[in-house]
Amino acid sequence: MPLIYDYDFQSIFPLAVYKDDTCQRLLARAGIAHNIKGNYVALFRDPVTVAALWAAPDTVKAAVLKSDFGILLFEGESDSTRDKAEFIKKTLLEHAAQSISANWDDRTVKMAVFKLHMFCKSRLRENWWTKGARFGAQTGLSSKSGRPGSPNRLTSARPWMR
Repeated sequence: MPLIYDYDFQSIFPLAVYKDDTCQRLLARAGIAHNIKGNYVALFRDPVTVAALWAAPDTVKAAVLKSDFGILLFEGESDSTRDKAEFIKKTLLEHAAQSISANWDDRTVKMAVFKLHMFCKSRLRENWWTKGARFGAQTGLSSKSGRPGSPNRLTSARPWMR
């Protein structure tokens, strides 16, 4: 049976995140709209094709990932993306609170949002969301100097990141 390589574009920050007013304002401040090109990853629609890619040699998987495709099944904006949306909303709300209390400038806000976006994109492409990860872990951020509240890097406060 031949493989079907039809694909569609899965949003990295799902539409549900943009329905929260605080998250939407923070994303607008960072310049990330739901419909921008960078908010999507190409994913295959056929489960047989996805299974074949997972069973393929590492060189094939690396080539697919290098071409900016993910190797998991397209889900759209369905209920199965609810956990991802809740995790992103929770983290963005923490960023919003920190941006007010620590008086973040626009550059710092953009850095925090873009780091979260890149983290989510890498996890989406690696099939992370569908591996049963739990989203209840603390979402602490710290800088290289260890100061709390700075968005320079995600810390080990998220054990599921390892």
